[in-house]
Amino acid sequence: MKTRAIPTLISALFVLSFSSCAIDFDPGEWGKSEDLSNVSESSSLNSQEAKGEMRFILDENGESYSVAAGLSGSKGDIVVPSTHNGLPVTRVKKEGFRLTKIKSITLPDSIVEIEESAFAECYDLTEVSLGKGVTTIGDSAFGDCRDIEEIIIPDSTVTIGNYAFASCYASFPTLGKNVKYIGDGAFYDCRGIVNAAILPEGLTYVGHWAFAFTGIRMAYIPMSVTYIGIGAFSDNHLLEHISVDTENENYASIGGVLYDKAQNEVLCFPSAKSPVSILDGVSDIGDASYYKCSYFLENLAIPESVIRIGELAFAGNYDLKTLTLGSNVITIWAGAFSECNDLEEVTLNEGLKAIPDSCFSECSGIRSISLPSSVESIGALAFKDDQHLGSLRIKRGLKSIGDNTFYRCDELTAIDYEGTKYEWRQISKTADWKNGSRLKTIHCSDGDETV
Repeated sequence: MKTRAIPTLISALFVLSFSSCAIDFDPGEWGKSEDLSNVSESSSLNSQEAKGEMRFILDENGESYSVAAGLSGSKGDIVVPSTHNGLPVTRVKKEGFRLTKIKSITLPDSIVEIEESAFAECYDLTEVSLGKGVTTIGDSAFGDCRDIEEIIIPDSTVTIGNYAFASCYASFPTLGKNVKYIGDGAFYDCRGIVNAAILPEGLTYVGHWAFAFTGIRMAYIPMSVTYIGIGAFSDNHLLEHISVDTENENYASIGGVLYDKAQNEVLCFPSAKSPVSILDGVSDIGDASYYKCSYFLENLAIPESVIRIGELAFAGNYDLKTLTLGSNVITIWAGAFSECNDLEEVTLNEGLKAIPDSCFSECSGIRSISLPSSVESIGALAFKDDQHLGSLRIKRGLKSIGDNTFYRCDELTAIDYEGTKYEWRQISKTADWKNGSRLKTIHCSDGDETV
């Protein structure tokens, strides 16, 4: 199983909050801008400049310029020139046009980099022409630009940054044949990506949640890909098939399901594929691998070969009703079964070491659960919002309970504990372990303990 590289909660992984980004305004740097009075009035571009639609910032090397919105912002149709004062214009400055009223942007072939958040939250932006020289599209460059109709990523592009086009609803006729790196959430919630995500030959890196929540029905992984992040193709309710080049040394596709090359770990089960299954012999169920397969998953029995269940592995499966873990499951990661609203019956195996953070949070259908004696810890928010959980049985093996574990478990007023009152007191509990709950009593083997 891959090293954990994402936070516990999915919202921290791919839900963007562009308003929280501070605007990069350095008076000293803006002071480097050229005097616009020197600009010829012979062209429409220069007349725009005179109206403050654009500014040009001399780069540190003194050999090129970056472009940004004018002092009073920019609006309308913007055409960036390829040169300014005899020097090339090579970059769109970080947050350069962010939150402006521009309707279209045309970049010259001289632009090689679109820096972070350059056009983020340009809600009036509908037309984009990137030019033929862009090599780097920075983090959140077009984030939340929902009205763009189409973006053609040129063949010059090598790097697409984190969340570069997140929540940008444009269609993407091409991803550029020379793209090597696609960052985390780069195309998250890009609803204009439909039918297929054909990744270019030569691509090596696909970040976490890169193509999550789009309209794709199939995805193709070329031979060159060496890394696919967590949830890269998850939460796609139309996705039926993932193909992998047979010469890829890191990944494999079996029946349209994405696995590691050795087929020990399932990495992504397409959300629209039916029936939901786990390949015999799989030992690891990867992070977010069955995330929101909600339409087809009602009864889940984890096979005996499985040892580990990843973070958010089965989260958001709203139709899941019964869960039975195989006898060899040792480790479950955070949020593995969170937001399974209809989950009613849970059978945990002896040998399971912990109930991790948020493991069964927002599983409002669970009414009763019994923890095996092998469980030594219950993590923070493990049963949060399990509003109908009324019966919980805990064995002597428990050693710790985390923060807000039973938050808003409205029907849980007592816990049945196998050990004595003294043993209950020896369990390590955070100060907020029962915060937000109605817990009052622990039924111990030698009487009741009030909490």
